[in-house]
Amino acid sequence: MFTLLAYAEMRKNIITIKRYPIESVLGAIVFTLFFMGIFFGSRYLAGGAQVSDQRLALTVATYVVWLTTTGLFAGPGAQISDDARTGILEQIFLAPCRFASFIVVRVFSGLVHHLVLVALVLSIICLFTGVRLHYSINALIPFLCVILASIGLGLLVAGYAMVVKRVQSLLSLGQFIMLALVAAPLGGHGGSFGMLTDLVPINPSAQMLGRLLSQHSAMSTTDYVICLTNGLAWFALGYVMLDRAVKVAKQRGLVSGY
Repeated sequence: MFTLLAYAEMRKNIITIKRYPIESVLGAIVFTLFFMGIFFGSRYLAGGAQVSDQRLALTVATYVVWLTTTGLFAGPGAQISDDARTGILEQIFLAPCRFASFIVVRVFSGLVHHLVLVALVLSIICLFTGVRLHYSINALIPFLCVILASIGLGLLVAGYAMVVKRVQSLLSLGQFIMLALVAAPLGGHGGSFGMLTDLVPINPSAQMLGRLLSQHSAMSTTDYVICLTNGLAWFALGYVMLDRAVKVAKQRGLVSGY
């Protein structure tokens, strides 16, 4: 059943991309120009001062991770809001599976397209800036955890969208929230504050991924365990809260409302 759902969603995504390719191209161009504006603007304000290769690599890695998270965060809620507006939301409830499971399948079905666009933006940025990131198999675990935690937050927004339907303002504000979660060097592990910062969504995995890509640092087993725990916990929380929000929407008769 989930295989058929995934196939249907992937087919729909492919058809949409073929019909509206300009949206994907413009998205890649806009995000590339946005980074270029920040990069060259900051160098101009700094009087043309040179930035170290490691610092530049960390900046590029942080920006790319932020791009990855914003799409996964905004996608589920925006799609539910759009489905409610077009009248498709009621039809989705006829699917022989939990609504939350359907949303998860939908998100993962569109993940390839999203990551391809992110990779395209990264390639163009690296070409213009000359930065080289350190790719390794060790970076896959924190990258996967970033994806899981981002989807978890997206499912939380989707749960909110199930009840109120209009989430455009929240999604716009969420881009800056995601930037703070990705870029803030909160640290972790040691002391009460460190343990609390390890609970912040995305941040432990994003910080670890940035260090691996920019300086190829050696990470401990504890770092990987914290990343996995953080990603899986927020993904599970998002799924449970979305499932709960669906039940609330049904009880209040809000499924078909907009």
